[in-house]
Amino acid sequence: MDDSAANDQDPPEQTAQSDQPPPRSAAEWLTLAVSTLIVAALIGAALYEHLGNDEPPGVRVEIQVDLARVERRETRYYVPFTVTNTGAEPAEAVSLVFEIKQGEEVLEETSTEIAFLPNSGSAGGEIVTELDPAGHEIVGRIGSVMIP
Repeated sequence: MDDSAANDQDPPEQTAQSDQPPPRSAAEWLTLAVSTLIVAALIGAALYEHLGNDEPPGVRVEIQVDLARVERRETRYYVPFTVTNTGAEPAEAVSLVFEIKQGEEVLEETSTEIAFLPNSGSAGGEIVTELDPAGHEIVGRIGSVMIP
């Protein structure tokens, strides 16, 4: 019986080796390294976006009228404009007022509304008028802004 009992038990060297997992393959190490780099890049991007944000607080809306790209279509002039929010907060229902002036006299006033303007975002449109922009001044201003 002693011989059969001794044969049923594994030698101590085999038991110690079976408790340890096999060594990692090159593919496993590569996958681990790439995954770690991706996670580190995502964390770095989130920190950069959060801490490196140089936008001023609140909503900062700017209007630019592009007189160099005016188009005449039949009897009307189409004057492109761009509205940019340089602030850190988004804006809703941005009301824009455009005045077409000759000297101090306002000849025409038109308004439009931008439904949503994200932070660091911009939107464009066109002012439509029968007055020739070449002989007039076009001034854009903000009428009102809703902050969500």
